[in-house]
Amino acid sequence: MAKRKLAKVKKIKRVKNTSPTPQILKNLVKSQSKLLLLIGAFLIFTSAFYLFNKTIDQILVEKISGINSCVNNRLSPTNLLIPSQEVSAEIEDSNLIGNVWQISKEKVSHLQSSAVPGQSGNIIMYGHNTKNNFLNLQFLKEGDAIILKTKDNKQYSYVITSTKTVFSTDVQSLKATDEEVLTLYTCVGFGDTMRLVIRAVPAKSALVKSAGKSCRG
Repeated sequence: MAKRKLAKVKKIKRVKNTSPTPQILKNLVKSQSKLLLLIGAFLIFTSAFYLFNKTIDQILVEKISGINSCVNNRLSPTNLLIPSQEVSAEIEDSNLIGNVWQISKEKVSHLQSSAVPGQSGNIIMYGHNTKNNFLNLQFLKEGDAIILKTKDNKQYSYVITSTKTVFSTDVQSLKATDEEVLTLYTCVGFGDTMRLVIRAVPAKSALVKSAGKSCRG
């Protein structure tokens, strides 16, 4: 009996020895506090990025809302093809309403207040950086072809002259131009804070004169 009692006492002592000490508990509390601080900092950081993007979008609207409207519904683009990336997407006319960009979830958006194929001016196409839209724009390079089809069943070919990534505050590529150019525009980077801009010009074999008309009046 004495041996059994002694064994029980030793077992109890072992259990007591394996229990966390006050110092270990303090360290655990500190670690959890640091983790909570990191999570809080991350949430604040991502929220700041979100608000920053909203502010930038508002500034962008103000800067390009003055683009002259020169829309001929008959010439509005309906389809976009990029053979090198096997991209084939439908296009719908979209616009800026207040400070909000109208944007299609499944189609490429054509800024209705920008130019149309076959006329002088900046033809602006924008869309989500997703599989069905502009995900593969990052793989485009100078010399690649872009084809636009319009409502009157005409086809316009363009050749890429530049690809670049800019800050969301840089709207130089979205301003009106005297010559006919095509601009593809989508969000990239962490928190969608950057913009991928693809600039193309009409291919020589597909130049269509617009009888001197210009979207800049």
